[in-house]
Amino acid sequence: SERWTRRQLYLGGKIVCRQRAPNAWNGFIRQRLNDINEGLSRGDRWKLTEFIEDHKETLKHDYSKLTAAQKNVFVIQVMKKRVENQKIVRNNPKAVQRNMLASFAAMDQEWTALCSQLGIEGFYIAVQGGIKDLSGPKLFFSEKAEKFAHAVLDLEPRCLALKLEAFVVSGLDTNVSTTQPRSLNKMISACRTHLQDELDYILRENKITDHKITMNYANYKRSIVERYGVTLQGWPSALLPV
Repeated sequence: SERWTRRQLYLGGKIVCRQRAPNAWNGFIRQRLNDINEGLSRGDRWKLTEFIEDHKETLKHDYSKLTAAQKNVFVIQVMKKRVENQKIVRNNPKAVQRNMLASFAAMDQEWTALCSQLGIEGFYIAVQGGIKDLSGPKLFFSEKAEKFAHAVLDLEPRCLALKLEAFVVSGLDTNVSTTQPRSLNKMISACRTHLQDELDYILRENKITDHKITMNYANYKRSIVERYGVTLQGWPSALLPV
């Protein structure tokens, strides 16, 4: 899936996972190390660094005698070994969460360094893309960008992030018109539809009930929270009923 592919490319606290091109020398050294260690017990085997240090000149001489075809064989061996050892990212929420936090920590460091070295100003905001992505907003604001949010937008940076998250998660972005603003009634209707869809999804996925339960805003706490154990996370209580 697209989500699985993205996690293969972006993981482990790096913005992009980069890998060096396969090297014939590495394959040659690995083959020679395996040959000399063959038949030796675990405690008597050569370590890679010691092996290279003690046989450096011999290895260089033998490697220089290889033909292009022989070097290409070693490159292919390295590529096959990489495929065998390739990590597969499981759809584990905790692992995904750790990778995400590490990646944003690296981004914060890079932004801070860029602002200091180049004198630039800016900000980024990242929010969950859907109801299934259980992660809080991540944001970075340089000093002047934070002042911009206060003075021009009249918002705290985190409030701006929460507004973006509400806009994205609610599904309002799919029906936004760039030419005509939507009426308040249409926006309320869109919110109601989205909340009903998500309520249906949660009840069905958790096998709480087989039949459709209509969202009850007038008696929300008794009819939804207490009866089915489902609550609106992060929804301002002052906005209920919708």
